[in-house]
Amino acid sequence: GDVYKRQEYGGLHSGKVSKISRFNISVTTQTGRPYTALKAHEIIVAVSGPQNFQASVTDNGGGNYLAEYKPSLPGRYYVDIKWSGQSVFSQPVEAVVSDFASPKNSIVLNVPNRVLPGQKSSFKIKARDVHGSDLLRGGDTFEVTCSGPKSAEGLRLRDTNSGEYILEFSLPVPGTYTFNISLNGTPIQGSPAQVLA
Repeated sequence: GDVYKRQEYGGLHSGKVSKISRFNISVTTQTGRPYTALKAHEIIVAVSGPQNFQASVTDNGGGNYLAEYKPSLPGRYYVDIKWSGQSVFSQPVEAVVSDFASPKNSIVLNVPNRVLPGQKSSFKIKARDVHGSDLLRGGDTFEVTCSGPKSAEGLRLRDTNSGEYILEFSLPVPGTYTFNISLNGTPIQGSPAQVLA
């Protein structure tokens, strides 16, 4: 009847393989007061996708509950929260669980053979997980260094938040420049990459 509001944080919409995803559920009455009559075991959080399981729910008091789950496979999951047999959402919420980027499988793409000195140029880095699947989110820390006759200008790695990173640069004088790209200290596929100006 009067239970109608919930708030979710953190791990409802995304997560990482083998890491605990957490989100809060706050239950209030229509007048905005905490609804405390529910017990944690009455809140069912069903997670379906590459794996199917039920998240654990802890009562934090005052109408606040913490849901936790730990997926071991990447992919798209669907989270359905129910109490009193009723789903909170009109349809389950999608949660994308991604694996960690792998330096062995991440790759340098679209490296130009030759660029004009002083011209703004770029190439891509594609983050892939340990299974070789493209990652669909950003946040990985790729390290980039460039050596050549002079230092590259405007060297910047832009995270597109889609698993692709754009390395922007300008090579000031003619010569051969070598780009070293690594992740966690390990070179990725296609590194070192050479560009002629």
